[in-house]
Amino acid sequence: MCRQCALNPVYELTNKRKFCKNCFCRYFEKKVLHTIRKYLLLDNTKRVFVICKTIKGKIILNILDKIAKKRGIEVIQSRSYPKTKKYERVAIEDCIDDEAFSIIFVMMGKNPSFDFIGPKIKKGNLIFIKPLYYCLDREIKLYAKINSIKGKTKLPEKNPLKSRISDFIDFMEEKHPEIKNAIVNSMLEILPALK
Repeated sequence: MCRQCALNPVYELTNKRKFCKNCFCRYFEKKVLHTIRKYLLLDNTKRVFVICKTIKGKIILNILDKIAKKRGIEVIQSRSYPKTKKYERVAIEDCIDDEAFSIIFVMMGKNPSFDFIGPKIKKGNLIFIKPLYYCLDREIKLYAKINSIKGKTKLPEKNPLKSRISDFIDFMEEKHPEIKNAIVNSMLEILPALK
């Protein structure tokens, strides 16, 4: 924390810790890098395919580019999923808001399947990774704004039920900060027993 954090804060955590623009960007990037290390998202990887449909993909690309050269990783940007199987990892744009929504939505279904829940998912020959796993939508928007990353923040939701569930989770997060974190962490604890 620097002097600017007290004088010109742009973001405040639930524990009342404040960040200026520079400190917030460092905090955000460290959060992403911690997720990458904790869940071994890039271990033994030479190639990462980054899906860029919104600003989330652009942010992932921005952060991965910073560490790719040091690790000898090739980072490739696209708006759609790879058609070939040569990519060792596919980085998708899911953040904690998306994951909390997915968990609740899947649990409401008749035949719940938790195959696509978690920070790292293996599907056939592809491994999907979620570097923004613990980042909130509002943190992503602020990081994009500070770094002049332009684009859509979210794709429009056409399903009214999904839209209502998403609005409800956002409402609960406002009333009970950290609830999205609690949903995701609770699911991660019981996930091995569900698969």
